[in-house]
Amino acid sequence: MEAALLAVAQGRSYLEIETDAVITVELVRGLHRSWLERLYDFAGEIRTIDLIKDTVRFAPITYMERSLSELDKVLADQTPCEGMDIDQLAGAIARVHAELVLVHPFREGNGRLSRWVADIMALQAGFPPLEWGFDWDPEERRGRYFAALRRGFAMDFSSLENLVREALTAAVRLAEDPIAES
Repeated sequence: MEAALLAVAQGRSYLEIETDAVITVELVRGLHRSWLERLYDFAGEIRTIDLIKDTVRFAPITYMERSLSELDKVLADQTPCEGMDIDQLAGAIARVHAELVLVHPFREGNGRLSRWVADIMALQAGFPPLEWGFDWDPEERRGRYFAALRRGFAMDFSSLENLVREALTAAVRLAEDPIAES
């Protein structure tokens, strides 16, 4: 159900969010709400509990307000993405993506939401939504993705930038020749 609702909410957002729109925490909250409001009461609400996944401790609740303020600054600095070339866009998406996942503002859906924001940023720059490759090589891709995220949490965005660049290139190839990729 979450996947089906995500596809619908993404499609709507791709049509509604302007290419010159600055992405904000409020916009991200609205995206989360539009996606999950039919399933969860907490859709669009900033989490009120601390979360740890594996060895990653996400932004503690006691620092959430400050973390969201810093995230808003990163979003304002990196968006809108109009006119960016692929390298500029890969850098902007990597930074926003790592920061959004690390803040982890919601109880559920932060990774998918972060990839959705990346897609919106790509569309703003005139690229298609990213093709991360999780469907064609899930184990290898997910392993590289999580390793790149961990490096991004330490402010080293190079691996994540490379993955984003690959995902953008794959998306462009797929948009140009959808039959060749299947």
